[in-house]
Amino acid sequence: YDTDGKPHLSDQKYISISHSFEYVAIVISDSEVGLDLEKERSKIQRITSKFLHPSEYSLADSDRTLTSLWCMKEAAYKLVGQKGLSFLKHIRISNTHSKHPTTTIKIGDQLILLTNWLFSWENYSCALTLKK
Repeated sequence: YDTDGKPHLSDQKYISISHSFEYVAIVISDSEVGLDLEKERSKIQRITSKFLHPSEYSLADSDRTLTSLWCMKEAAYKLVGQKGLSFLKHIRISNTHSKHPTTTIKIGDQLILLTNWLFSWENYSCALTLKK
């Protein structure tokens, strides 16, 4: 683990790990990768204003969608691995109706574009993100 808590492998591959209740997910990749897994719960509605920018509110039409948005932002955070990165201020989600929604991270003058793969099953959402 580095000083920001991001895991690394000794063979130059990238890893991301997530868990939620009884599930765990791990991805190993040749490219930088982020992964998040979350149980869908109604309490996500209470924290929406802490992670969704007002321009993203129209994207959130259900607990599943809100959880998927959270997962995409968390996966992006894990890929970048930089403390101080704000879900609300620095990370935006777009193209949510496409097969692979886009995450944009803006840190100062730096712009990072990510592509997401979304997975879901009963009461769970998962997002995997890679740099475009």
